[in-house]
Amino acid sequence: MKHMHSHFLLLTCLIILPTLISGQALQQVVPESVSFSSGRLAHLDRTFQDYVDNGQLPGAVVLVARKGQVPYFKAFGQRDMEKGDPMPKDAIFRIASQTKAIVSVGVMMLQEEGRLLIGDPVGKYLPEYMETTVAVAKEEGGYEVVKAERPITIRDLLTHTA
Repeated sequence: MKHMHSHFLLLTCLIILPTLISGQALQQVVPESVSFSSGRLAHLDRTFQDYVDNGQLPGAVVLVARKGQVPYFKAFGQRDMEKGDPMPKDAIFRIASQTKAIVSVGVMMLQEEGRLLIGDPVGKYLPEYMETTVAVAKEEGGYEVVKAERPITIRDLLTHTA
């Protein structure tokens, strides 16, 4: 459950990032005015403060937006634990290796729209990948490269089993 909150935060940030980059101002509003529950959003307060208090997270900035309006925007913990500097709302974070998360959200959106199925072979969309090879371990050591028994699917890419 705790990882789900981290993924929620990440996906929320990734979804609003284009709006922030485009320079559009986000307006802070009462949560109920954009169909959010103040009580449920308060759960984020407890969750992220628990992460900080339990040493699982030094600090975080959480922003929830819908249609350019912000019902929730808070900072937790510290940006520099050694100095004891509190986390500011405008902190800038280095986010590494998030390509998979972004692409996965895009794939799920395309699946929802019926534009692809995760069971489809990747080669349906990228013909260069219709026929692929795999490395098979040899008994005497090393590997032999052979034709794959089946095409790589979008599901294989999403589950990192390609």
